Amino acid sequence: GPMGNAFLTRNPMLPEDYFRAPEVDSFVRSLNDDKPNSLLNCKGKYTVVVRTFTGFNTIVDGKKEKNYEPSAKRMLQCGVDANRMVALLRAEGVEAYEFHDRTQSIVTIGSFESLGKELPGGGFEYAPEIQRVMKEYRAFNVDPQLADHVKRQTTQGVPVKCVAQKYPFDVEPLPIAVPKVTKHSLYGAISR
Repeated sequence: GPMGNAFLTRNPMLPEDYFRAPEVDSFVRSLNDDKPNSLLNCKGKYTVVVRTFTGFNTIVDGKKEKNYEPSAKRMLQCGVDANRMVALLRAEGVEAYEFHDRTQSIVTIGSFESLGKELPGGGFEYAPEIQRVMKEYRAFNVDPQLADHVKRQTTQGVPVKCVAQKYPFDVEPLPIAVPKVTKHSLYGAISR
């Protein structure tokens, strides 16, 4: 047919490293090495971030708190919370992973080989399995019949979907490339 000689190529408008997995240096790797469900052990190329625990700011009444001081204790708690959330999701049979870096801990769900496909006209459509995870594991995806069951976790009076009624999901889950370990450290890169 007319497409018999067609081939796949990257969009020339995107930078060369756009689809490359983010690289992890030795320090960040050390934060994740002892975790049995570390995102660094994920076999796929992509995953979906469903919860972000940050340690460098906090929001109070819809505004960033002005006098907030980050601390090692808060970052440690972010890591503990991410680890517990992953354990609870795994207990429910969900393929969940955790990842910790210098500023946050994240919980992801799924392991996917393809992010999706470009559409005619320049649009992009996520793969159906990624769309399913993004829809199912978002904060405001609460079955109205179950709303009474989760009424302790609310955002301005609206029930939110949680794990164990303690860990709410992010409002908008986002797909990311699975990070890959580099052979050099951050300090080696600085000195070059």
